[in-house]
Amino acid sequence: NQLGENQTLLNTIQQDIEQLKTRPPAVAATTESAQATAEATSGQPSATEIYRQAFADYTQQHYAEAEQGFNEFLRLYPENPFAATACFRMAQSQQAQGKSQQALSNFAAVASHYPDDHKAAESLYNMALLLKQSNQLQHAQSALDRLIQNYPDSPAAKKAAAGLASLEE
Repeated sequence: NQLGENQTLLNTIQQDIEQLKTRPPAVAATTESAQATAEATSGQPSATEIYRQAFADYTQQHYAEAEQGFNEFLRLYPENPFAATACFRMAQSQQAQGKSQQALSNFAAVASHYPDDHKAAESLYNMALLLKQSNQLQHAQSALDRLIQNYPDSPAAKKAAAGLASLEE
């Protein structure tokens, strides 16, 4: 089980790295420059500093600290290009702490507020798993159906196709 958790963590880190690689350099530089200027005048920690610390807490399985960090990131920088990923990681941190309802709410927020982000499909899948665990099978089925309909080519949709069969049993 530890091996599986480590593999999942490695996969999520690789996804975050790929997201960083695909962000257009000109937009990234402009966004970071504008944020740096705003942060220097406001005295607030930068978006990058907050996100990096929260992600470090997440990777070290310090989920309460990660949740707080991602929440702070979203409060201060709701329009940041990493907002969807921060919300997703916050939901994962909450799930790891047994805060299923909060996690469910934040996975739903990713899917509804950031439907074009690559985390939206994975959020729907995670919602379905949480709903299944709480024996809300019809809602879990709806989340999986929405995932397959809206993101048919995503890796999460492939996992969801297998999940549909197990829900029907």
